Amino acid sequence: MGHLAEVRWFIRKLLGERYGHATRAQLLFSELVGNSIRHTSSGKDGSVGVVVLDVGGTLRVELIDGGGSATPCISSKDEFGESPCR
Repeated sequence: MGHLAEVRWFIRKLLGERYGHATRAQLLFSELVGNSIRHTSSGKDGSVGVVVLDVGGTLRVELIDGGGSATPCISSKDEFGESPCR
């Protein structure tokens, strides 16, 4: 079973029928984990941690990965369409 299939299975088993948006949650987790594997050091012999909390009937999702090669940066593009983050 591939990593993303394992994530979907985990979420399906965890949430069961208790939440009306379990299918959306599976997609969310799949995207988060897939991006983490593709874009961080977790995809190179690392690991990805998943935390799911029920906060008053609302799911809180946390993903812990190995981080990327650059420091995260929030920016807008300049007049030439370039981002100052590198």
